[in-house]
Amino acid sequence: MLILLLLSLWLGEWYPISNFPMYSGFTYSSDFVYITDSQDRPIPLQIEFGFRTAFLKKAYNSRLKQLSNQKNSNQNINRDLQESLKQLLANNNINKNIINKTIKELSEKIYQEEIHVKAGEQLLQYIVNERNTNVTNYTNYKKLKLWNVIVSIKNNQTVQKQNLIAEINLP
Repeated sequence: MLILLLLSLWLGEWYPISNFPMYSGFTYSSDFVYITDSQDRPIPLQIEFGFRTAFLKKAYNSRLKQLSNQKNSNQNINRDLQESLKQLLANNNINKNIINKTIKELSEKIYQEEIHVKAGEQLLQYIVNERNTNVTNYTNYKKLKLWNVIVSIKNNQTVQKQNLIAEINLP
């Protein structure tokens, strides 16, 4: 025992001899994504399409990241919002700084919603196009829906929020 103690002191912080706890802290929320049919019944992804469920979240997050780096549509939304709000508020004496701040916040929210929908639609289309044809006959489905579930802890209670991200119709 003494030899092990001296050895660990001499080696220092090297894996697997380390005092750094891998899971010393947890976030207060996590999320997952899943696919349902037109009647919101979960679809067994591996059985029906030949994809593992771990792929689903990774591919969705990857598409979100790609789309987030494209700012063109955010600028278009911002410009459209500015014009609309300026026309609505032209006759009122509202501070232009407040208007500009509101426009910026609204356009960012709309843009974030837009990229989530677009990423979801792209992922669903990818799953249909690249499915393992030996595994599935997806004609049983008229529609696919991608859902995001956020599970969090608030006031020592577990809270679950479910959001429909995207849906596509199948031929």
